[in-house]
Amino acid sequence: MATVSILTNAGFDVRNFFLPNLGDADSVTFTGLIDSVGDLLLGGSRTDTFEVLTVEANGLTYNYTGNWEIEASTGLLTGTVSASGGYDGVEVKLGDTVLATLDLPFQPVDLGTETSPGILGNVGDLVTDLVGGTVDLLLGTLDETVALVGLNLDATPDLIDIVIDAGGTQTGGDGDDTLRGGIGGDTLDGGAGNDTMIGGRGDDTYIVDSSGDTVVEDAGEGDDTVRSSVTYTLPDNVENLVLTGTGDIDGTGNALDNSITGNAGDNRLDGGAGNDRLTARGGDDVLIGGTGDDIMRGGAGDDVYVVDSTGDQVIEEADEGNDTVRSSVTYTLGANVENVILSGSGNIDTDGNSNNNTIDGNAGNNIIFGNAGNDFLYGRGGIDTLDGGTGNDFLDGGIGADTMRGGAGNDVYVIDNIGDRVIEQPNEGFDTIRSSVSHTMEANIEKMMLYGSDDLVATGNGGNNRIEGNAGNDTIYGVAGEDFLYGRSGNDILDGGTGNDALDGGTGADTMRGGTGNDIYTIDNIGDRIIEQPNEGFDSIRSSVDHTMEANIERMTLYGSGDLVASGNDIDNRIDGNSGNDTIYGRGGNDLLFGRGGNDVLDGGTGNDLLDGGIGADTMRGGAGNDVYVIDNIGDRVIEQPNEGFDTIRSSVSHTMEANIERMQLYGSGDLVAIGNDADNVITGNSGDNLIYGGAGHDILSGLNGSDTFVFETIMDSGVTIGNRDTIKDFDSSEGDRIDISEIDANMGASGNQSFQFIGTDAFSGQAGELRMKFGSGSTLVQGDTNGDGAADFAVLLQGHHVLDNGSFVV
Repeated sequence: MATVSILTNAGFDVRNFFLPNLGDADSVTFTGLIDSVGDLLLGGSRTDTFEVLTVEANGLTYNYTGNWEIEASTGLLTGTVSASGGYDGVEVKLGDTVLATLDLPFQPVDLGTETSPGILGNVGDLVTDLVGGTVDLLLGTLDETVALVGLNLDATPDLIDIVIDAGGTQTGGDGDDTLRGGIGGDTLDGGAGNDTMIGGRGDDTYIVDSSGDTVVEDAGEGDDTVRSSVTYTLPDNVENLVLTGTGDIDGTGNALDNSITGNAGDNRLDGGAGNDRLTARGGDDVLIGGTGDDIMRGGAGDDVYVVDSTGDQVIEEADEGNDTVRSSVTYTLGANVENVILSGSGNIDTDGNSNNNTIDGNAGNNIIFGNAGNDFLYGRGGIDTLDGGTGNDFLDGGIGADTMRGGAGNDVYVIDNIGDRVIEQPNEGFDTIRSSVSHTMEANIEKMMLYGSDDLVATGNGGNNRIEGNAGNDTIYGVAGEDFLYGRSGNDILDGGTGNDALDGGTGADTMRGGTGNDIYTIDNIGDRIIEQPNEGFDSIRSSVDHTMEANIERMTLYGSGDLVASGNDIDNRIDGNSGNDTIYGRGGNDLLFGRGGNDVLDGGTGNDLLDGGIGADTMRGGAGNDVYVIDNIGDRVIEQPNEGFDTIRSSVSHTMEANIERMQLYGSGDLVAIGNDADNVITGNSGDNLIYGGAGHDILSGLNGSDTFVFETIMDSGVTIGNRDTIKDFDSSEGDRIDISEIDANMGASGNQSFQFIGTDAFSGQAGELRMKFGSGSTLVQGDTNGDGAADFAVLLQGHHVLDNGSFVV
């Protein structure tokens, strides 16, 4: 046993059911007919027997009594019709079973046994029509719902058509149903199965839930709508399609002016011919207007519009996704649409909007205008003209000989044809060319980058350019301006031209010419070569490998952490090491050598050089000339040969002067010890409390600030004559300066180390161990007698008049 329900409203409704072997116990119910005629079509290939369909009301019953019998051989129907009065509380029965109660006004009908106004035709007509024909039953004016229930589904099917004339809602059952509407606006829902729905006249609505459902409409029968939960193509003469549910389904129109509305899924809406209106809902949708002037609204989601007419309209609201138009005609993007792709091979054009657009040309000659925004413009095939407008745009003309204008903003151009041309005006931003062919930069372009692996030639303009090579063996000319030339891989040739240029050949064995100006070269291959002419500026090398400076280069800096060897040339060089253990040769000229990190070896060569080993324990050779050494590590070592000039040490740590060094200056504020050698030294302290040893020789000592102590260990450290004695230039007792002579034996005739006795300005008495001071010529002379002969055996000259006392000495 199965149940099929039909729900109807106003309209003309048709439903067809193929039902197996309708038996005596089966029931058919009509409920809620409005000015309706109910048609019961009974068919089959054998004799079927049906219970009587009865419509009852208070005191009045319309009975088709007995059994209706259809003989297949004769096509005859037998039965009796009778009626009685009353019309309140209508019941509809099949046999003894009450199928529905109609508590509505009911107009009694006088049913006769032969000819009756309630039966369309006479009994003979009924008999004639039954075999594949129609039995017509007039039920009157009701306002309810029709239901077809209680059908036994088995064996051979019989066809039952329910026809309701005046409009309504019909719902089919589980089978393959046929629903027919009337002259009104009907709603037909076939339910499950592959149903056929015929709306007839009026503005009908069809509910489609199966790809096998069929909708039939004739021309001029109203403005009809299909509501479909499956992918659907509108049949002829149906105007509207609404997709329901949330599934990713598609909708296709016909030759009429259609309205197609999507659902919340990802839909493909195709208007076909006609001036269509396509409206997507949520989801990432594809809207195809088809021929005609169409209006398309994508709604939320990343939508794609297919445009084939200049009259097509695309409508998008703000913040409704990243949307794309695919156009085969000249087209201007509407507001809130981001992308356009030209299709076909025609010479068509397109304009962007104020958004950040991506615009793709086709195989023809396109004119593409980005308008405002940061746009991506691709010409693709053909000889194209691209104009970025305002904004930071990306322009790629494609394979033809293209013309590209970036406009205001920082634009990027792609060059892939030697006929490509770039147009930029002054003050329109920082612009870049990316080229896979040889190219000369147009005016007002700042940067060019070569792509691919071909051996290309790149030429700059009169501005300050940055030009980068590719994987091939490139030749790059900076021309005028302060240029940065970068060869990348390959054995490149770089020529800076005029201006202060930076040249980096990259990983190959490169040749670099800086030209005039203060140029900077980067060396990363031992095969790199630099060419500089005299008087072409102050030029520098930055090297990560061993390198000898070419002629006319002034400076070199080592990079990385490798243990490198750097050699200067014959002019005045500055050479800086890296963090490794470097060996640096200044060679000729007055050079500045800096070891930086690591334990470095610095050799100044000839000339007056400055050598600073940096933070490691460094070895420094100044060579010939008046050299200066910087000591900052107690492990630093200086090597000087005799007669190699007047050499100076600047030390921030305690240090003993090596042989053949004449001068030492302490730096910083630490309490340091400075020890001279046997030559005539000049030793100067710092702001700390220093211990200063002049040693042998005629030394000039200065403590500077701080409480300094000048130490004399033997009488040979400071002689008595002017040419042999030491001079202390800035002795100041008030700052705590003292003279330490405690290591000198005051009485050579006595055993042990005897102390001196200070006698002020008195003359020696002939007793050994006396220490006196003597004023004269603005200086103070300190004298000591160690053998008691009344004459000084050593002396120290203090510049200035100093009244000394016992506290001025360490004895």
